[in-house]
Order: sequence, then C-alpha cells, then structure tokens
Amino acid sequence: MSSLAQRRNLSLTDAASKSYTLAQARYKEGIDSCLAVLDSQRALYVTLQNEIAVRLQPWNNRVNLSKVLGGGARIFSPLGFNAAQAIVGVELRTEFTSARSSRRGQI
Repeated sequence: MSSLAQRRNLSLTDAASKSYTLAQARYKEGIDSCLAVLDSQRALYVTLQNEIAVRLQPWNNRVNLSKVLGGGARIFSPLGFNAAQAIVGVELRTEFTSARSSRRGQI
C-alpha cells in the first residue's frame, strides 16, 4: 500500500513539475499570465508536501507503536535497550537471554 501510494505520488509530482515548467515557458513567451505560473507552482508545492507526508507516514507509525507499547521504558538496563529497540530487535532479546543463562551455568 505504501509503495503504491509513493509511486502514485511521484507521478503526480512529475506531472506538477512539468506543468510548472510549461507555465513558466508560456509566461516567458507572453502567452500566459503570472497567475498561471503561481497557480502551477502552488500545485507543485502541494504535491511535494503530499510526497513528504507519504514518506513520513511509516516512521510516524513506528513511533506511535512504540508509544503504545510503552516506548522509553528501560527493558534491558544492563545493555541500555529501550522499548522501541526491543520491539524492532526481538532476536536480540533471545540472544541476550540465552547468553545470560549460559553464563550462569559457567559460574
């Protein structure tokens, strides 16, 4: 879904960029008014803002997930992992636990 939205937004950005370039050329030749250039520039900026929002959304989702699951709390204080790192690196938890239990058997 995110990839599809990114591709669609990139094509919209490309179209808006071409429209802006064409409006500038028409203005320089005296065919169009300055208002047309400003309008196409505004449309380009809106599509660029939407593109940024689409790219930012997965990161916002990760932050929200971390907050919901208690982000910021120290889970593994000896290693300094916080909740977000523990969620992302689940395999670290098992490695840490198995390494700790094997060291206990050696002592």
